[in-house]
Amino acid sequence: MAFIVGASFSMLVGQLGMRMAVQANVRACAASKKGLNESLSIAYYGGTFTGMLTDGLGLLGGTTIFIIFGQASPDALLGFGLGGTLLALFMRVGGGIYTKAADVGGRPRR
Repeated sequence: MAFIVGASFSMLVGQLGMRMAVQANVRACAASKKGLNESLSIAYYGGTFTGMLTDGLGLLGGTTIFIIFGQASPDALLGFGLGGTLLALFMRVGGGIYTKAADVGGRPRR
């Protein structure tokens, strides 16, 4: 159960974080026409959202496991961490393959 919760939280952070990163990058690029300070401010807030989401869901999951499992919580926390790490690893590998394919497909032909 803790493994599934950890994997779900990792998936949620990945999805929401990437959506926020794309929106923040578009807004920061548009704001760079007005000035560097406004662009940096938007980029900073986008990164802050993703970082706080990661920390917040990790603390929420850990606290919930401590409340539910009590004395057996260290074993459950291992499952929670393994679920989150395993899914993050697969998302990273999949993203690397995706960007490599985009790089190869985007190269000019000679």
